[in-house]
Amino acid sequence: MKKTVLGVAGLAAVMLATPARTEASTFVSITQGGTTVSCDTALAFNAGNCGAGFFILPGDTIVFSGTVGTFSFDSLTVGGNAPGGATTSFVTDTKLNVSTTTTGTATVVFGEQGFTLPPGPNLTLSSSQTLNATTIPAGGSASQSFMGCGDKDNGKTVAGAEACAISPTLTQGPQITGALASNSPDLGFTRLATAFSLIGMQTLNLSAGAIASFTGTVAVSQAVAEPASLALLGMGLLGVARQYRRRYTVS
Repeated sequence: MKKTVLGVAGLAAVMLATPARTEASTFVSITQGGTTVSCDTALAFNAGNCGAGFFILPGDTIVFSGTVGTFSFDSLTVGGNAPGGATTSFVTDTKLNVSTTTTGTATVVFGEQGFTLPPGPNLTLSSSQTLNATTIPAGGSASQSFMGCGDKDNGKTVAGAEACAISPTLTQGPQITGALASNSPDLGFTRLATAFSLIGMQTLNLSAGAIASFTGTVAVSQAVAEPASLALLGMGLLGVARQYRRRYTVS
């Protein structure tokens, strides 16, 4: 499907007439104070799905700019590389200049379906995040907690995911300058022969008047044998070589 960047009115007209998509798809929902806005490129576009504030770029990349509850987003971008790469597949979101008029919490769930690479079945799952607050009022703070999940059944919720990797929470106050980052430990993720999905869930906490930017990435890569496993393999091969040499000498 050919997609181009359009003005808001033109984009809305195209989206309302666009049928549901069945290939690799991207999705995001933003919830704050009882208000939720969402976009799923696998569904028919209408006022309730990818409505006001959403734009779809080539590659099923979703961009949102607007206000949800008391939180304002200069931009929120979600995209990935489905169906994936030979060694690594990922989905990531970037939120620029998030602010709020009232101290509160927002939740962002994002992801991409239709990954068929890397080849499996045994993969490594990880998550990573960054936080960079440009304005923190006295006594205020900005924080993000992040969980990245892999679902072998190609679903859209962290609750149904097979494995979830949790990055340590990031917190920034007035006395902390510069970007912060955290990474989860690597987890094993076993995929099926069919497509799988990658899903991220973020909880943002902002004090009134704070302005911060956030990122979150969920990735899977081909599993690499640990040093201990390689050592055991080496010992096994050495044993085979010794046994072969003994037999060869006797004969």
